[in-house]
Amino acid sequence: MLYGGVTSRYFDTLNVPLLRGRNFTVAEGRTRSAVAIVNRRMADRLWPDEDALGRRFRLADGTDGVWHTVIGVSRDISNWDLSNRPLPTAYLPFPHVVARVPTVLIRALGDPALAAGPAREAVSAIDAALSVFDVQLMDDVHRLTFWRQRLFGQVFVVFGAIAVLLAATRVYEVLSYFVSQRTREIGLRIAIGAEHRDIVRLIVRQGMMMTAGGIGVGLVGAFAVTRVARRQLYEVSATDPVSFAGVALLLAVVGWFASYAPARRAAALDPSVLLRE
Repeated sequence: MLYGGVTSRYFDTLNVPLLRGRNFTVAEGRTRSAVAIVNRRMADRLWPDEDALGRRFRLADGTDGVWHTVIGVSRDISNWDLSNRPLPTAYLPFPHVVARVPTVLIRALGDPALAAGPAREAVSAIDAALSVFDVQLMDDVHRLTFWRQRLFGQVFVVFGAIAVLLAATRVYEVLSYFVSQRTREIGLRIAIGAEHRDIVRLIVRQGMMMTAGGIGVGLVGAFAVTRVARRQLYEVSATDPVSFAGVALLLAVVGWFASYAPARRAAALDPSVLLRE
C-alpha cells in the first residue's frame, strides 16, 4: 500500500473526481488533522462490499500509529509509476506527510512550458533556500514512460497491415482458383438464366464465408494474446470491444473487396465459350 501527503488542490489539479465523500480543507492541512482520502482499490481491499466513509485505519510506518478517518474515496490513478496499475493508496493532508523531495503539480491554462519560470519565482518567494529542479511536462512524462508500449503498438500495426494484405491476397487467390475450377458450372448457370448479380453473389458468398471463419479464429487468438500481453497495452483494455469490433469490420470489408474482383470476372465470362471447353 502507498501513501503520501497532498494538498486540497491535488485532485482538482489532476482533474480526478472524488467518487464519494469530500476533499481536504485548507484547515485540515494546517492542523494536520487525522483524516485521509483513499482510492477505490484500497477501499475495496480493506472494506469490501462496505462503505469506506467514516472507517479508520493506520499506517505501519511514518505516522506514529495515528488512526486516520476516511473522508473521501477517489478514482484509481497511478501516482508514482505510470507504467503500472494503480496500487491501494491513501492520501493524507499535506504537510502531515512530506516526501524528501516534494513534487509540485501545476495545471496551466495556456502553454504549460511557460509555467516553469513563475513556479520558480513563487517557490523562491516562500523560501529562497529551496531549489526547483527537474521540471517536466506531463506529456513528456507520458512519452518517456510509455515509449515501449508505443513502440510495440507501432510494430503491431505494421505486422497487422502486412497480415491484412496477405489475407486479402490469399482470399483473392483461393477465389480465383475456385472460379477457374468451376468455369463450366458458372457458364451453365449463366446459360440457363442466371444473371450477373447472381454469379457475383455466389462468389462473394464463398469469399465472405472464408473471411468470417478467419475472423472468428482470429478473434479467439487475439483475445488470448491480449490477456497475456495486457501490461504492454496503453490506454486500451485487453478486451476493448471497440477495438475488436473495428478490426473485425476492417477484415470483413477487406474480404469483400478481395472477393468482388474474382466475382466480377466470373460474371463477365461468355457461357458459349465456357460450354465448348
